[in-house]
Amino acid sequence: MSQEPGSGASSRSLPLVLELGSAFDRCRLAVGGVIVSARTAPDEAGPRSLGFRCTLDDGSGQVDLLFLGRNRVPGLVVGARCHIEGTARLEHGRLTVWNPLYRLEPGGCPDQRLP
Repeated sequence: MSQEPGSGASSRSLPLVLELGSAFDRCRLAVGGVIVSARTAPDEAGPRSLGFRCTLDDGSGQVDLLFLGRNRVPGLVVGARCHIEGTARLEHGRLTVWNPLYRLEPGGCPDQRLP
């Protein structure tokens, strides 16, 4: 039996989780929270940076967000409130989402205050 193009498994068929306390490997996440850490992620294979890594906390758990090839992501700083969507992977005992879709919440970014 053959499958039609595009009818295979996709991220849309993965379970959707709305809070990090219920998240598990290979689930789709759609959660909001606060950035509690932000840093450049070193490449273990050499002196270059792998990307930008920050940690989102929603009050029930945490997830690392990894943006490959970036030294920073404007607005994603400690204290910023945002909503992310993506597929979680368990890496080194921590949930990680690579290159997630993200939306900053208005007024939730400490480095964008008016003077």
